This record gives sequence, C-alpha cells and structure tokens, in this order.
Amino acid sequence: MRIGFACLLALAACVLTAGLAGCGGGGTGPNLPDPIIRFVNCSPDSNPLDFYINTDNEAPALTYLNSSADITTKKADHDLSVNDSVTTDELDAIAFTFAQDDKYLALTVGLENFGSEFQKRLQLLAFQYDKNPPNGTKARLLIIHGYVRSPGFDTPNIDFQGGDVGSYDSNNPQFAATDITFASPTPSILEVDSGVPLIFQARRAGTENVLAEDPSTTFDSGGIYLALVTGVEGQTGTEVPQVKYIKLN
Repeated sequence: MRIGFACLLALAACVLTAGLAGCGGGGTGPNLPDPIIRFVNCSPDSNPLDFYINTDNEAPALTYLNSSADITTKKADHDLSVNDSVTTDELDAIAFTFAQDDKYLALTVGLENFGSEFQKRLQLLAFQYDKNPPNGTKARLLIIHGYVRSPGFDTPNIDFQGGDVGSYDSNNPQFAATDITFASPTPSILEVDSGVPLIFQARRAGTENVLAEDPSTTFDSGGIYLALVTGVEGQTGTEVPQVKYIKLN
C-alpha cells in the first residue's frame, strides 16, 4: 500500500509533538521538586504543639522556639492546623496552597492563654520565601513580629534595626525595617552583612523604646534566617522578650 506525501507529513508532525511532550505521554512539563515546609513554635506560653497538614501530624510536640526538619509535601491546596499536644485542642487552622519547587515556613505567634484579649491569641502563619541564597557576602533575615505587651495594653508595631556592633548608631542604623505589624503573615525582609558581629534592636515603631535586643550575632554568608521578635513584656525566663534567629538553609 502506498502512503501519500501528505500522510507522511502528518505522521512526522505527530511524532514531533509526542517528543516535545516528553516521555510517558503525560505532557506535564519539567519534573520539578515537591514543595518543602518547615514548622516553628513561636508562642511563648504554649504547651508543646502538633502541626498538621490535612490530617497528618507532620511536626509533633514542638516546644517554644523549636523548629521541625524540612518536610516534603505535595503541590495542592491543603489545610494547615496546630493543636495543643497535651490537651489535643485545635488552636488555629488555615487553608494554604503549595506550589512545586518552593519553600515555605509555618509558625505560631501569640498566646495560647490570651484571656479576653483576642488580638493577642495564638495564630498560625504560613508563607513562601525565596530559597535562593543572597548574593555576595550577605545574609537574608525574614522578620516576624510576635512580641506581646503585658495584659491590658495593646501590642504596638515595631521597628527592627541594627548595624555593626562597633559602630552602631541607633539614630542612623545601617539596616532597618520599619512599622512591622504583630502577626503579619508576610515577613519583612532585610539583607545584611555576613561575617561580622551585628547588633539588632526591636523598638516601638517611631520611638527610641527598645522592646527586645540581640547584642551580637554573626550571620553566615548566603544564610537565610527567620528573625523572630518574641516574648511577653515584663516577663523573665522562657517568656522574656528577645530576638531569636533560626537558620533555614
């Protein structure tokens, strides 16, 4: 049987299309890595916390200021929730969408025992962050405001500022992120110098009132850090106001 020229062209086009679609006939594009998430308990007065993706307890019994390992999940819409691991009560839950080849952070801020001050309650936050290291001799800080004022007083916005330990001028800081709101689901971002000791202060926004301070930290070149302002005004011990860094890479 003879095959016409037009038929041969059509056959060649089909072969080319199948080749471009990739092996297996799926045509789904590049095989990108699954998304990755890390969980952190940043609630000063909480019991250990269990963090769930849908119904799976992915980070059980995390204590205050502790982080899970990186956890691989699937590209999709998921429910994220956090439970008290002692009482098993659900404390907060959110819907969240994951994309392939991205990194995410989910953390709690606020108080488990907030009394009648609902704005200070424990909240679950989640966000995607740039997983690519900063260029040159820089480190990247993802700043979250989780500091809580004492009962009866509203928690203010904060300025997060700092510079070289030996030359820090609080009136003219080398690095600054201003007017950061409590429990913002989007971190404020600073790229700062690595390899040298830096001081950072959390101040009541627009004032010289220092709420928490880290007197000296040297960041790794290319490092990405959660920079958490946390604690409760006037408290000591576990709940003392502080700046806490958790390295994410």
